[in-house]
Amino acid sequence: MVKRRFFNVVRRALRYGDAGVGLDDIEELGLPSMVHVPVWGGQPGFGDLKVGGEVATGQLLHGSDGGYVLSPVTGVICSVVERTGYLGRRYVRVSIEVSGEDRFDGGLVEAVGGSDFDFLRRHLVSVPGKGDFSLLVGFDPVVNVVVVHGMDEDIGVVTRRLMVQSDGLLEGISYLKQVVRAGRFVLVVCEGISGVSGVDRVEVKPVYPNGLPEVLMRRVPGLSGGGVGFVGPEAVLFFSRLSEGVIDFGKVVMVSGGGMASRLVKVRVGTAVGDILSSLGVVVGDGDRVILGGPMRGRAVSDLEEPVMWDTDAVLVQSGSEVIRAEDGQCINCGECIRVCPVRVPVNMLVRVLASGLYEEAAERYDLDSCIGCGLCDYVCVVRIPILQYIMLGRQEVMRLAEGTNG
Repeated sequence: MVKRRFFNVVRRALRYGDAGVGLDDIEELGLPSMVHVPVWGGQPGFGDLKVGGEVATGQLLHGSDGGYVLSPVTGVICSVVERTGYLGRRYVRVSIEVSGEDRFDGGLVEAVGGSDFDFLRRHLVSVPGKGDFSLLVGFDPVVNVVVVHGMDEDIGVVTRRLMVQSDGLLEGISYLKQVVRAGRFVLVVCEGISGVSGVDRVEVKPVYPNGLPEVLMRRVPGLSGGGVGFVGPEAVLFFSRLSEGVIDFGKVVMVSGGGMASRLVKVRVGTAVGDILSSLGVVVGDGDRVILGGPMRGRAVSDLEEPVMWDTDAVLVQSGSEVIRAEDGQCINCGECIRVCPVRVPVNMLVRVLASGLYEEAAERYDLDSCIGCGLCDYVCVVRIPILQYIMLGRQEVMRLAEGTNG
């Protein structure tokens, strides 16, 4: 591994910006007729994942190989299908036909009413604003510092910056402390953002990619060591409502593009992006691109049944005329990618090695694992090489090769 200073000066500063919406603009969409939830590591028809099975809101369903999913609705499982996801990852998509009003899982209701924090640690594998909550409470070594991450991770997205200003944040932190058992909570927000007092607060310049956890770990005092976990403000607000006996699996998402002004909607986790866009009157045409996330780090969906997940903050629609197509060009050694890289990866050399399929060499000699996925190299590349896609593919191939060696 090449040793370098972590930070470099980004010459072309990208500010997070303002989408022109506020907390009062949140529109709550009704329950969809169906939701889709992925189970990583499960197998079709195994365990609780059986077509025709009735599920309650908040019920923990188990697949095989340690796979599990928390049902965000009450309904009947109508489909269990094995699929191939981003970068070839296999998973099972469970589709649930929504029955109507929520009938909550009895064990979860009892645990909430009796403040059974041990049960909540075991049961709440995901919550709005923290898709991998089970890792936070089960982390080894124990998480010592929880960062309430009030900065968005992509430009043009304002979901977290708005939700961190919501009422109930301090109450949620107090309740979450009992669940997570961390010694310290730190609230990270953009400069100038109003918000809760009574908790350690750090303000960060609203310049991309300052909101990425990897950057914050280096720049915020006390976060450079181990035992640090991140949660979104919506996760904290979920526990604030939980302290009042309310179980709410809704997720606030910013929807932009598609010829409309940005809008904030609250939808049930698992709602298909196609259902959201249809409710807002957005028509997706041939050649248009729908992205979960923002323009720098977002992931284009392969079909409109792709669901909003526990940590989805934004949906972006790009018309075909707005999409900048990647090209299979040759690097001209302009050096722009190296100059903007916040972790000083030798991007020009890395992409050459990756394009040649030399994935292990990329990891060993050219800092493949140091990339934080900010996408700035893609943004400045004058040849339009899909650098970030090469890097993501390279990482996946290194993992696959390692699994083959270990197997």
